[in-house]
Parts: sequence; C-alpha cells; structure tokens
Amino acid sequence: MKIVNLYHAPAILLWLLAFNFGVQPGLAWFNVRDVIGSASEAIKKSYCALRECCNEIHIHSDITGTGKNFIAEHIIRALYKNGANSEFVHKYLGRIHFPLQSEVETYKINLVAHIKSAIARCPKSLFIFDEVEKMPSGLFDSIVTLLDHHAYTKQLDFRQSIFIFLSNVAGPEIADKLKSLVDRGIWREETKLHDFESTLEIASYNLMGGLYKSELIESHVVDHFVPFLPLEQRHVESCIRAEYAKFTDAKMSDELLR
Repeated sequence: MKIVNLYHAPAILLWLLAFNFGVQPGLAWFNVRDVIGSASEAIKKSYCALRECCNEIHIHSDITGTGKNFIAEHIIRALYKNGANSEFVHKYLGRIHFPLQSEVETYKINLVAHIKSAIARCPKSLFIFDEVEKMPSGLFDSIVTLLDHHAYTKQLDFRQSIFIFLSNVAGPEIADKLKSLVDRGIWREETKLHDFESTLEIASYNLMGGLYKSELIESHVVDHFVPFLPLEQRHVESCIRAEYAKFTDAKMSDELLR
C-alpha cells in the first residue's frame, strides 16, 4: 500500500545493517523508491507549498548511496526546495535531543508541543528521528495519537505529515533472515519488502531503544519497515569506482581496484 493512499500520518522506519559485516550497508533489492517516491506525491497539495514546500525534483531510480541517512536526504531534497535547510523539516538526534531516560516524561511533553507547533505552520511537515536506538524507551508513546487514522482537529491535521525513524537495531536479525532466504534458493535481488518487515517489527519492539515495547508499534501506525541489506564485494567495488570517477576521467583498472 502506498503512503499516499493512507489517511493517517505516514511513518517509515529505515534500518541500517552494519553489525556482522565489515562494509557499509546497501539498499535491499526490493524497490524502496516505491516507498519513498510516493511520499513526494503525498506532499504536493499544501498551502505551505506556496512558500517553499514541494520541490519538483523527484528521487531518481539510479540511487547509488548506501546508507539510511543518504536516503533520508534524498527524501528531503525531493520534497522541499530548500532541502535540509527547509523550515518544514525537523530532525531529532537521539544523543543530542533525548539523552536521558530519566527525563523521558519531559521529552514527551516537549516533543508533542513542538510537533503541534510545526503542523500549525505547515501540515505537510517532515519529522526525522535519527539514532532511535539511542533514544529513551517510551518516548514515542506520546505521539501515537498524532499518527492515528483520525489525528486531526479543527485547527490541526496531523494526517498529512510524514514521520521517518532511523535506527541501527536488528542487524543480526536482518542478516539471519537474509541467509534463510538465500538458503531457500531466493536470490538477494528477488527478496521483497514483506520478507523483512515482520522481522524488523518484532526486533525493534523487543530490543532496547526508543521503540522498546512502544505503543507506536503496538498501535500499528507505522506504514513501512524498510531494512538495509549488507553490501557484497561487487557492490563495494562499484562504490570505489564511483568515488574514483569523481576525481579523474580515467577508468579504474581491475588491477588498481585490487
């Protein structure tokens, strides 16, 4: 189901797999652009677009990045003309904005107030929570009602906003799931988003961090759980060649690569 077809605030969780492998993570082979591309369409009809919301640049199908933040930046640039500098983009870092478990109740009150203030200015606002695994458990219980199907009042409509949660949890679980699929004869390129979503949902709910035993998961208001799979040697080589090409027009030889 595409985000634009839902009536509650879209929420996406992107996972980074870097636990069992010595290289940076890569996108899973299922088409994650179908997930984030629909977000671009979901934000087009807002009054705040008259200011700077809603960029006409769309996410291309030849994304070569390897990380969750890279994808998040593409989403930001696709939706807002001012990119990360947009006043409608709100980013929270676990270790900076929510460092103490003992202060979680205060964080919850302030977070709800900030989201309401942002939505009042632009219903199509984007909220990104990075390092979710470093945030105190229970934090997101305060915003469940804002992501619900009926999250709107006469003054505020939360259903048009987008929430993205970036996390490093569930690396081993993703690796085990991928291995089980490969052992069954399913090629990496043939894996689908639904092959991993339940694994991510269960792991994130049971592992310590901002989503531990979270009502956000219990209430089923998250639209997509998007895993990142490990790069294989061929992917690493491709990344090296791409970086090399930025500094010279000469083609990198196989001998130089190795």
